[in-house]
Amino acid sequence: MVNICEHDASEYQAWNPLHDDGDCARMEAQLGLSILWFKDYVLSGKGRLHQVIDCNGDKNAARRAASVAVASEIGRWK
Repeated sequence: MVNICEHDASEYQAWNPLHDDGDCARMEAQLGLSILWFKDYVLSGKGRLHQVIDCNGDKNAARRAASVAVASEIGRWK
């Protein structure tokens, strides 16, 4: 989990896109990630960066894992 501080150092908000659907959706929107849903896997990507994750019965968990993996790669290249 990451603590994010906005505007005032006394107000922290927990942020965890790997385990929270809302945090993940906000991260995807901010980074402009595309999400493609398939029967057994999810693909998240932007440009040439993409990640495919097998659903194993939980599409939301697969989406979060794929999107966090792509976000980390975007961070590495900046």
